[in-house]
Amino acid sequence: MRACAGEVLGAWWVGLGISQEASDRRKEALSAFKRAYATGDLSQELIAYVDQRMRVLQ
Repeated sequence: MRACAGEVLGAWWVGLGISQEASDRRKEALSAFKRAYATGDLSQELIAYVDQRMRVLQ
């Protein structure tokens, strides 16, 4: 099965958020997670992960 562009883009933003959080760039990580969520194309598992990370970072 081929992923659509939105799914890839959403996952890319999640990856960026993870990287930024690991680099202690909390504000940028939160922004990336918000962008990932806004794509509307995340799996249920990624939505749950992004929601959890945004709560921690706010």
